Amino acid sequence: MSTNFLTRSRHKSIYYFRRRIPLDLKQHFSNDLLLKSLHTSNKKIAVILARNLASQTDDLFEKIRQMNKNTTGDFMAGFILKLNLDKDKQPVSIDVDAQPHEAEAVSAILASVMSSDATNKVTALQGSYQQPFKDFQSSIEEYLQKAELKASTIANYKSKLQFAKEYYGENFNVLSVTQIKIVEFSEHVKSHIENVTTQGQYIQIVLKFFNWHGIRNVNRH
Repeated sequence: MSTNFLTRSRHKSIYYFRRRIPLDLKQHFSNDLLLKSLHTSNKKIAVILARNLASQTDDLFEKIRQMNKNTTGDFMAGFILKLNLDKDKQPVSIDVDAQPHEAEAVSAILASVMSSDATNKVTALQGSYQQPFKDFQSSIEEYLQKAELKASTIANYKSKLQFAKEYYGENFNVLSVTQIKIVEFSEHVKSHIENVTTQGQYIQIVLKFFNWHGIRNVNRH
């Protein structure tokens, strides 16, 4: 259950997502735990966000296991920062070799080792990234064709995704979804679907849909 992944800050004001790294994957991580602030003191919202992160980490763990089966080397991930200095050895520009979804991590590292001025330059650089656009209907069609779903589940997935399209709108960019928008959709599901088990199916299927498109978009850049 998603509540198993929740913990609270020392002052009991904010909820955190907390998950222990599986024993067979510890060699790939520097810590034994994954910990992320959910930026909310509302338990109901925290449970929904934790459920989303639990699904994402399930996918991450499985991808690493599959990589272990297909490769002999260690799994490594990261980004590269290159500082360009002027004649006085002061930073004048920064080249970032990173994916768009790593922008928050890049800024956090720079904030701890550089001046605020340099950090602002990196933020501006990241801000120049143009988010691709993928409308909802074509994204549903691509997902149902390429996501390797079982034939017996396609109809079920299609109905759930059509429900989500009606909520978000035909012209909603599926690559721009945020956790807040997912929380709002989850509340919409609960207000329209009575059965708790069915509510969970709607939410999980739509989360997998967004995650699938997000991962494919990252891999293309």
